[in-house]
Parts: sequence; structure tokens; C-alpha cells
Amino acid sequence: MRILLINPDWGLPRRGLYSRIRPAIPPAGLAYIASYLREKSFDVRIIDQYSSHMSDAGVMRYIRGFKPDIVGFSCITVAMEKAETLSALIKKYNPGIKIVMGNVHPTALPEETLSSGLVDFVVRGEGEITMHELAAAIRDSAGFETIEGISYVKDGGIKHNPDRLAADEPDNFPEPAWDLLDISLYRVGESFFEGKELMLPVFASRGCPSSCVFCAHSTVFPAVRRRNMKRVVDEIERVYIKYGVSHFGISDSCFPMTKKDGEEFAAEMIRRGLHKKIRWFSEARADMVDTELLRKLKAAGAESIFFGFESGSQRVLDRACKNILLKDAEAAMRAAKEAGIKTSGFFMLGLPGDTYESCRETIRFAKKLDPDVAIFQITMPYPGSEIFYSIENHRELGKEYHLFSAWRNFVSEGMKPAYLPEGLTVKELHALQRRAFMEFYLRPGKMLKNVIKGIFPLKYIPAGFIIFVGMLLQGVRSLHRTE
Repeated sequence: MRILLINPDWGLPRRGLYSRIRPAIPPAGLAYIASYLREKSFDVRIIDQYSSHMSDAGVMRYIRGFKPDIVGFSCITVAMEKAETLSALIKKYNPGIKIVMGNVHPTALPEETLSSGLVDFVVRGEGEITMHELAAAIRDSAGFETIEGISYVKDGGIKHNPDRLAADEPDNFPEPAWDLLDISLYRVGESFFEGKELMLPVFASRGCPSSCVFCAHSTVFPAVRRRNMKRVVDEIERVYIKYGVSHFGISDSCFPMTKKDGEEFAAEMIRRGLHKKIRWFSEARADMVDTELLRKLKAAGAESIFFGFESGSQRVLDRACKNILLKDAEAAMRAAKEAGIKTSGFFMLGLPGDTYESCRETIRFAKKLDPDVAIFQITMPYPGSEIFYSIENHRELGKEYHLFSAWRNFVSEGMKPAYLPEGLTVKELHALQRRAFMEFYLRPGKMLKNVIKGIFPLKYIPAGFIIFVGMLLQGVRSLHRTE
């Protein structure tokens, strides 16, 4: 049986300067599923339409040549429009091909996904075991009633089988099938811009210990399971030797999950001499790191760490169930700077309970923390998050796929956000976002520091000026109107 897995395009800009800050993101979930299916003797291929920029016509040419029995799509919300477009083309070409959709959006909204009439099955939650059992049932013309974790149309209605319990041991899954992808597409970015060095993700755990109201991570990964750190380093070493990949993103919700994990990982990287060959980055919680640990991680090849600081208002952080204190954020930034690790901070504007003044607090707090890179995003109520389910018409909202693109939201002045907290207007929120970028990056000292540290290489200054300053100044008039 032949199975084609597709990472659909997101419909973002392809030309001009904007395309250079559109990163190619390896579809690790599909690579894991493909590896597991191949281990079970299925013929599997992957198309990464997002990163390869393959046209819809190119996808269909591939399908006509490969003749898959099943086509599976990995669907975050912003990719749903393209997934449905391709599904319609596939069904027109051959109605017998079974269409399967998985990942966060179909897991959160299985009925809405199936109601399009284009999808035969939804795989909810983690996909490896469920996709294998579903493929085997289709191959053997067997029933689907006993397959946990799927939704499908039956007798004119939609049937939801019981959820599948998360696999206890993620180390039991085979390593991702990177050989089914064009590795040359995935290169580590130089700050906001395209990079040159090959980069792939590696996972040291599944799940997240937090329950933030804005995050849908637990929709797919409902339980925290940590891998053996030696096995993680084994995987990094094999990928380095086989593909020449020297940069890795540890793609956990937070890494290290514990101080013990961080120390074991660092010691193993150094013991094998990989710290001299490999650079890596991760996202960490501010309350899970200290100077001692970060120095060990730096010695083991850590190049940068991303922190989700989110807000400069403790009241808003508490309401978002972030479970960190502002003093934790300050301590984490001090520790990272002392360890010599580059830092990126993520901040959100328009969280539940946010006001104009609390958003200004966030901007001031970002400047106080002064990470090397700061990203300010308008809060997105992604399907599967607590915020999403709190919205009265969330099922209808979930069909407005374009509203869930942070990029479109940023470049389209006046575009109504998918979520707007009480007390803030659309114009105010867009003006605040632009003000945040302007105040943070257009400080003379900050600009000089980022050039000296190589955060913004000199060769990118002209492009950066055109992309950021020009775009941010779109909102100056609306900014003044909100003062």
C-alpha cells in the first residue's frame, strides 16, 4: 500500500524581501509517522509543499505518478485552506484515494474538518500508531470501530472513536525519516533572515508541563513524557554523521524539562566531542533555568535560547495561566547573559485581561529584559486552546482560516484579529504591535549592539530597514490616534 504525507503550503508571500524571512520548517511530525509506517512495511513518501514551494499542479503530478492509496495532511489552522484545495483536486482525480487529516486543527475540530465532504478520516492526537492501524484497516478492508483516536463519517453521521492514550515511551518510536525530505531546504536562520547552515529538529520530550490558555500544544500531546538524554544525543550524532547537519533545534515545548535532563544532555554532548561540531537552540521556561545550568548548556553547544515571556503584567500572566513571575523572567535573562547565550523573547499583545496600559507595560518590560531578539505577536486563539473554546462562536471562527496567520495579521493594517480582549480596539492593538517593534529595535544602542553581536549582520541592514521600518511606519498615524 502506498501512502503520501503532505505538509501543505500556508499561503504566505513567496516573492520579494518578505520571502526571505519565511523560514523553512521541517515537518517533524510527518517524518516520525513516515518512519513508523515504513517500519511496518508501507511504501511512504512525503511532500513538504510549504518549504519546497511546490505548486498545486506539481503536487498533482507527483500523485499521478506515485498513485497513493492514502494521502495524509498535517494541518495547523493556517494550512487548512490549502489542504482542502488539494483534497478537492485529489478527489476529482481519483475519488478512491482516502484523505486523512491530522495535527492540531483536525484534532480540535474533527466534525468541522469532516463536514467539508473532502476528508475521509481525522487522526486525533499523536499520529504514529493511529495512522498505522488506520492504514492497515484500509489495506485489509477491515472495520474502523476498534481504532482509537480517529473520527470518520459513518451512516450519514460522524463517528468519534475513543481517544488514544499517549504512548508511554517516545524512545520506542523510530527516528524521523529525514531521507524522505530534501534536507537542503532546511537551514538555520540568521536572526530574522534566511541562513546557510543545515538545521533539523530533535525532540527530547513530548508534551508540556504548562496549561497556558493561549496554547493548543496539549491538544495533540496530552501528557509529558521525557526521552532518555543518551538516546537524544545518539540521534543528533547519527543525523550529523549521515546528513552533515551541524545545527539542531530542540523542538520541545521547553528544554530542558528538568535540571537533571539538561545536565545529562550537556555532559553527553561534551563527552562525545559534539560540542565542538554542533550548535543548537531550544525554548525554555524562565523558571526552569539558572546561571549554572545555562553555562553547562553553553559549553555543550547551546547557541541561543527562546523564552516565552508573554507579558509585562503579572495580572495578565496569572490570568493566562503562565505560572511564572516577572522576577523569573528577569532572573532567566540575567542568567542567559552571564552564560553568554543569545536570547529571543516572545511577547503577546491582547491576552485575556489585557488593556492598552498593560500592553504598554509589556513593551516596557521587553525593553528592560533586552533580549537579543524580541517578537511581539497579537494573541491568536488557536483551535485547541482554552481561549478558542471560550469564544461563543468558536466553531464558526475555526473556519476563518486566514484569521489565524500571525504574518497576515502583522502586514495587513486594520485586519480584525481572531480574538480581541474587552477594552481594546483593533486599531489600538495593531498600533501597539508596531509601536512595540519600533520602540524595541529602533533604539540606537540596541541597533549597534545587534550589529556587533551579529544578530543583524551588516549585509542585511538595507533589507531590514525596508522590511521592518517601512512596514512599521504604516501604523504611525493610527498609533498617534490612540495616544
